[in-house]
Amino acid sequence: MTDPEKCEYGQSETPAFWRAQEMLLLQQVVALAGKNFNPDPVLKEMLHLLSELIGLNRGRIVLLNPAKGSASITHYYGLTKIEAERGIYELNEGITGRVLATGQVVIVQDIDNDPVFLSRVVERQNLPAGQGSVPRFPHHDWS
Repeated sequence: MTDPEKCEYGQSETPAFWRAQEMLLLQQVVALAGKNFNPDPVLKEMLHLLSELIGLNRGRIVLLNPAKGSASITHYYGLTKIEAERGIYELNEGITGRVLATGQVVIVQDIDNDPVFLSRVVERQNLPAGQGSVPRFPHHDWS
């Protein structure tokens, strides 16, 4: 008897596989946070784990600087220092600025067909051919 889920999906594409990857990622991040209260190495390793476990190619964490009224990339994975330094956003500027201003998740399924996508950090010609997508998640300060 065949497993219908394995027939429909490749083994690494099943919902159960991705759920296991998410749980492993969460366990690793919690373990890191428990060992080190400095957020810098924890965030860098979290981005690395996202790459290893779910295939994140270019991860970044963008934080708002209220004194400047803008936000910038503070932690990154898969970017050069020069690319990361280009990641400065005003509120409501591009996808990242919109997420920062509204606090709403945005998922761009095709960056080539989204007029709001800036392509500021990594120029489109330097990305792999084919459809590119990006998720943007806001950080909520629950304190």
